[in-house]
Amino acid sequence: METLTNQERFLKIMEKEMVPAVGCTEPIAVCYTAAVARKHAPDKVKKVRCRASVNIIKNVASVTIPGTHGRNGMKLACALGVAKPDVDRKLEILDGLTEEQLQTAVSLVEEGLVEVEMADVKCALYIEVEIETELHKVRTITQYAHVNTTLLEVDGKLEHTLNEGERTEQTDELYQALNLKTILDFSNTVPMKDLSIVQNAIKTNTAIAKDGLAREYGLQVGKTLSESVDKLMLSNDLATYAMMLASAGSDARMAGSSLPAYSNSGSGNQGITATMPVAAAAEKLNATEEQTVRACAISNLTAIFIKHKLGKLSSVCGAIVAATGAACGIVYLMGGKLPETVSAVKNMLGNVAGMFCDGAKASCALKVSTCANAAVQAAILAMNTHYIKGTDGIVGNTADETVANYCRILSEGVPELDKTLLDIIISKE
Repeated sequence: METLTNQERFLKIMEKEMVPAVGCTEPIAVCYTAAVARKHAPDKVKKVRCRASVNIIKNVASVTIPGTHGRNGMKLACALGVAKPDVDRKLEILDGLTEEQLQTAVSLVEEGLVEVEMADVKCALYIEVEIETELHKVRTITQYAHVNTTLLEVDGKLEHTLNEGERTEQTDELYQALNLKTILDFSNTVPMKDLSIVQNAIKTNTAIAKDGLAREYGLQVGKTLSESVDKLMLSNDLATYAMMLASAGSDARMAGSSLPAYSNSGSGNQGITATMPVAAAAEKLNATEEQTVRACAISNLTAIFIKHKLGKLSSVCGAIVAATGAACGIVYLMGGKLPETVSAVKNMLGNVAGMFCDGAKASCALKVSTCANAAVQAAILAMNTHYIKGTDGIVGNTADETVANYCRILSEGVPELDKTLLDIIISKE
């Protein structure tokens, strides 16, 4: 890889990690994997087999798939990729799903042609789909990222594979300069013309948040908060407004809205949580458009920084990481510098780090709301020179130590949590 400046690196990172997605990204990843296989086996389907990691199955089990009239599930997600193999759309693959395509997918499931089982793999994001048709047999694997094809085998011939060295190249070269100081330096100095992706994220996620406020999606967390303000049960302050906008976007997304959300690190909820609390704070603090965009750049890059160390999928709620980024963006809007930003990270991870992920579903909006509120609290405390000390709990003396401790807990302390959570979810079915 050629030598890049930090500005060039960070712009590439944002281009890679901040992309529009229609619907929850785990069922979309299953759909995409099946679609890749279907492109090479276009004739009559005899059998579709899907093997996936615990984290994937957990996050697909209950969440509504866009354009399906409230349906969900691994089998349907897989069948939709067969019915609509529009792989070029990537995380927006289900945009424009027709009724005919939906009925094709439903028929595949009802006829018993789709099988799903858990894959015993170490990779948290792993999807393997095999399609057998009258003329072909195709197997494809998605790993590490939601639309990252690592293997394609067509009629016994290996067409494409990605080895471990290729996978880690970007880890070593592209992300190594990410830390709070370099993120702040970048966000303060990068020309505004280069931050169009952040502007698009704000615009896109604001649209789905407004949709969530206007319609009765899921738990209606955002809408209920808004109505409670109107009834004078809650004050229309910065914290409530941040909770309202963030949760409304999640309400809509998890209930099957066909509007896109700009994702962060492979998750639309993380993109919404990294963006909307900051946008809400900017409005309440009368920030300029430039200040808002730069604050959202800080938020999104901080979330990417932590999530890259943690992994795309884990046993903890991604809203924690995204809201940690939001806290840093809010600190910027309040005039804070690096010391206050470090304090905000400590206040967040020392507070809500234990919130686990029990699958993607409507109630994710409630967790997003909780984390958005925590982000505002963390920022306000940091701006008043109050922060959790390095002697307390998992918090370290620096932001890097705190993040490292957080990641260590997940890698060493709770390796069986995902399996337990999935067992509970499946037992209810």
